Amino acid sequence: MLALSHALKQPSFQWTFLWQNELKKCHVEVPTQGEYYDFSQHDSPQQSGQDNLNALYQHRLIPGVTPLFKWCLCYLGKNDQQMAHVLNLVIHHLIIDGTSFRQFMFNVQRFYQLLIESQPLPQWASPECYFINQQPENSLTQSELALAEQRAQDLIWQPCQLMLPRSSHKNEKVESKMLSLPETLVKSIQVLADKHHVTRHIVLQAIFVGLLHRLSGQNDIFMLSLVSMRPISCGEEGRCWVNTVFLGHHFTADLSWSNLFKQIILQRKRWKAAKHIPLANIINALRKQKKEHALERFNLMFGETVALNHSSRFSDDVTVCENYEFIESSNDLQLLYCQVENGEIHLRLNIAPTINQDGLFNAFMVQYQTALETVLVNSDQHIIDLPLLTPAMIAKIDQRNATAVAWPDHILAQQFYTHVLEQPDHIALIDDVTGQQWSYGQLHQIATHIANHLNTMFTDPRQMIVMLHIEPLAKLVIAILAVQYAGMIYYCIDLSAPEERKAVMKGVVQPDLLLVDQSQMFALALPQLEISLLLEEAQTSLFDAIFPLSQRPKGSVEDLSHLIFTSGTTGTPKGVALSHQSVMIILYQPRHLPVSQHVLYSANETFDCATLQLWSAWIHGATVITPERKAIADPQRMQKLIENYQPDNIFLATGLFDSYMQSVKAVLFSTVDTVIFGGDVVNPTAVRAAQ
Repeated sequence: MLALSHALKQPSFQWTFLWQNELKKCHVEVPTQGEYYDFSQHDSPQQSGQDNLNALYQHRLIPGVTPLFKWCLCYLGKNDQQMAHVLNLVIHHLIIDGTSFRQFMFNVQRFYQLLIESQPLPQWASPECYFINQQPENSLTQSELALAEQRAQDLIWQPCQLMLPRSSHKNEKVESKMLSLPETLVKSIQVLADKHHVTRHIVLQAIFVGLLHRLSGQNDIFMLSLVSMRPISCGEEGRCWVNTVFLGHHFTADLSWSNLFKQIILQRKRWKAAKHIPLANIINALRKQKKEHALERFNLMFGETVALNHSSRFSDDVTVCENYEFIESSNDLQLLYCQVENGEIHLRLNIAPTINQDGLFNAFMVQYQTALETVLVNSDQHIIDLPLLTPAMIAKIDQRNATAVAWPDHILAQQFYTHVLEQPDHIALIDDVTGQQWSYGQLHQIATHIANHLNTMFTDPRQMIVMLHIEPLAKLVIAILAVQYAGMIYYCIDLSAPEERKAVMKGVVQPDLLLVDQSQMFALALPQLEISLLLEEAQTSLFDAIFPLSQRPKGSVEDLSHLIFTSGTTGTPKGVALSHQSVMIILYQPRHLPVSQHVLYSANETFDCATLQLWSAWIHGATVITPERKAIADPQRMQKLIENYQPDNIFLATGLFDSYMQSVKAVLFSTVDTVIFGGDVVNPTAVRAAQ
């Protein structure tokens, strides 16, 4: 413990970092005394040691707030007359890299030898001397900034694809799989590398991405790769000198392993001029250009590291086994390797469990060694010819890539009607204002009654346009459903718009009918109906116990469902006519959006997200909750809505999203599964706060 404590007194471990406009480091006095636990009497001392590591990790290391390392020494008992300990040491990546770790362990061993020989421990240089002329970590010259922007511009038009869908869980705990390559195989790898004038690193990387190509069935695979930027003059200095670069790999049917080696060399040369620029600067350059780009969502990593099951002897009776690992990772799939003193190469694959639910990567390390041995025999073999996949695995890959969903051949009202037949008593709508609620069967009766009335007004009512000007949200969504039941097209007008705007929209839309909640709501020369009267009449049908549920809405999927318009802030409002088919294709069982069960109808009805909220709920048989219009912007009323109805889907306009997420009120949404925002440029701080 004394040797470890003194090793951690090295000035590099006493740095802290402040996140402002740039990354800065400064010296602080950090306590180096760790904790000691005796688990020898526990039922499972090894498990207690692992639990200690997990508990240690839960208290996050935060730059500028907490020390960037902490440790515990755990006694597990005696085994074959040898005392077994586990040292749980958690160090933030900002202050250590592979070389730093090796130097750290060398110092621990050296100090241990001095202590058992009763020799004094050496003194470290003063922090003031150690920090002379240190520059901010992200400080770049103008030429370097220009190079970062140039590299970002080059990357914008690359055909970037993620190898797999990004994990939905940020920093989830990873699973690990190990592989040890014997010294004889390592020597063969070096012979192959020399033959092709490449490094051993490139050979190992090629096997990794080639195998990912075969497993994923995708031809473009981009990943992150670690590069060391440590100057020779700083060989024994602590801290992290590692940067990250992007590497792309394009696979064709005739690509051989040897040509993949050449491709990787060209990629690395492409990055050579910019590899000293921090990855954050390249990302920032992309953000300045306001480009939505996949570079911020990479989930693959490959690199060299240290201490993967590496053993070293401190003395005759003390052997230390080092195992550097990630408890959590922001990468979904990460392959790291290191060479140990006996000549072996150890590899560890870190996998986020959410991308391996079908077990596609269970045999990855066995397949990796098989691919490696195949390449050593014939590096000119086409990658596509690698005898790797069994019929069962091919079927699993096809199943993973089969993401198409057959959408129902229905209009929206007909899809609503399927739930009327399947679950007529399930609640379809709750009005928070009046406390009233309607089942799917009841809404069907109401919508059918109103639709029949609308159809009697016109000789050919199909595809007539109905403009809606209705204040209460519950009445509005019932009117929308009734219009769809009638086979007509609806358009919701913005209630807050001035009369001139409403008149303009009336001229653009040219509606055949106006549905309002109050007579003579505003002066437009077209027929008007009051939804309140229609709804009151329809409500009486609910008492008819024999009202038939067999009246199915009519219409074709090619028919138009409704119209939406842009705001008009940058010119004339531009309209889009949405067919039932287009809405159904987008909203039915969407791949990247959860199907919600309780949707708080919080979007303005003229906004496209209102379509998303209302119809994604009703075509899946979910419940819609309608609040009073201004309740969404009131934190106290929003809190009551969430507490009373437990919605799992809420939409917020971007300004409101920013306001909530950058305040103490963000906690209101902690129980909401899906929060959608849109309509304006978002503040990145608000997004980070919401994660």
